[in-house]
Amino acid sequence: MLTSRQHELLRFIDGYVKQRGSAPNFGEMAEAMHLRSKAGIVRMLDALQERGFIRRLPQRARSVEILRLHDTATTAALDDFHNRLRIMVGIDMHELVEAGAIAANDRNAWESFRLDPYRFFIRADDDTPAKIWSVIERRATKRGSHG
Repeated sequence: MLTSRQHELLRFIDGYVKQRGSAPNFGEMAEAMHLRSKAGIVRMLDALQERGFIRRLPQRARSVEILRLHDTATTAALDDFHNRLRIMVGIDMHELVEAGAIAANDRNAWESFRLDPYRFFIRADDDTPAKIWSVIERRATKRGSHG
């Protein structure tokens, strides 16, 4: 997984190459990253190369080649997280009642959830978030097996 600064440098290099046809030099990278020293750039480039995001040719100026822009594990985890957020928005009252997250006659709790499910989830006490999560897990499992 990349740090935000490593990802920022990777995006800068990619944009620079697309715009100018060659990679930036260390000074340009340091300036873009607001670093006073090129040593910080060297460390970030080393980390990017070790993780398989770039390739550099030793002893050659402007020899950074982008191999990939995204960390597939991170991208997959974010996609799964966003899918689960979409599921939470689509949960209906019947599912919450069935899971024991709200009482069948508690219209206030349902309205509160319906208006802002994220806030409801975060502010819930006791085991309510776990109950809502069980609904999300069930739906995610169904989606995964059908599509």
